[in-house]
Amino acid sequence: MMRPILARLKDIKTADDALKCLGAISPCVKLEEVAEDIEDVLSDKSTTLRINLCQWLEQFLVGNTISSTVTRLIPALVSCLDDSVAYLKENALMCLAIIYLKCPETSVKEEVEKIAGISVAVEEARRKYAALSELASGKSSFLQENKEV
Repeated sequence: MMRPILARLKDIKTADDALKCLGAISPCVKLEEVAEDIEDVLSDKSTTLRINLCQWLEQFLVGNTISSTVTRLIPALVSCLDDSVAYLKENALMCLAIIYLKCPETSVKEEVEKIAGISVAVEEARRKYAALSELASGKSSFLQENKEV
């Protein structure tokens, strides 16, 4: 079911529609069901495909519970860190940081900790999603400061 949608991430013309479709079905999908498809796409040669998948995967990981199945994705995400495209590296590192923050299992956390630079990405992920939570609840200090002006 997911492979045809994931394949549409490769083409710039269809990527937006595919990302919207993936976003819509994300609440109905479990990581266990799509891990193999995601793993295959992350090992594809197309940089555009892997960048778009990492963008969706970041949102998917934030919005869904993470199980030990996520360990299957770690090697593929780590291989994206070796790519020459900086944007792909950033997205893959953010996915790894979210896995680190959300996965309750210590074995997964230890596996992610082996990756160099993960502590910086974890802190960035914490700030990013804390800021989003504040904006959603209306507690942002930036917004409160600007209301007074």
